[in-house]
Amino acid sequence: ILNTHLSVNLEERLSQARELRAYIDSLEGPLMLIGDLNDIPSSETLAIFMDRDGLIDIAADYNADHYTFSVREPHRRIDYILARDVQAVAYGVATWITTSDHFPIWAEVTW
Repeated sequence: ILNTHLSVNLEERLSQARELRAYIDSLEGPLMLIGDLNDIPSSETLAIFMDRDGLIDIAADYNADHYTFSVREPHRRIDYILARDVQAVAYGVATWITTSDHFPIWAEVTW
């Protein structure tokens, strides 16, 4: 399980994503990347992780349009659980927890 918080600056975020993807590619076995990727699902940042034999968004089968940012005015999804050889049994956005500027996400998984 890897946890990250990518930069709000696009150039830095893309560089971080490429470095992290190279590290992920060096690892074997089931893997989860969890965190604030600071970008929307259709972004270049997400494409870096999800292209080729990349990771999958485990929320894809769970109405993943739920916004994770911001708690005051939810308007975009920027927090993810991406995985390799891991399947979600359940997934959700904890919109009742408002102690951060993001809503927490959670998943029950199997591999």
